[in-house]
Amino acid sequence: MEPPKLPSVFKYHRNRSFNFIPRYYNEREERLEGLKKKYGEQGEVANNSLFKEDLKARWSSERAKGAKSSNQRLMVIIMILTVLAYLIITY
Repeated sequence: MEPPKLPSVFKYHRNRSFNFIPRYYNEREERLEGLKKKYGEQGEVANNSLFKEDLKARWSSERAKGAKSSNQRLMVIIMILTVLAYLIITY
């Protein structure tokens, strides 16, 4: 049960809502919705699992590439610093 409202001197106006429905037709989206209805949930679950496996494989390969290039860059920096230190010490 809601308590009774007390009279107030100030009036609070609510914002007007704006209801806009865009008139846009996306043929690709329409085709995808039709395929989803046609194949149902079973196809979607199988596609999701395949997508997840593919995503994990690509992610791990990208991570390995990043680690390899990072290690190579680190070795080059160490070699440059070693040569510079040798030159500074000998002169």
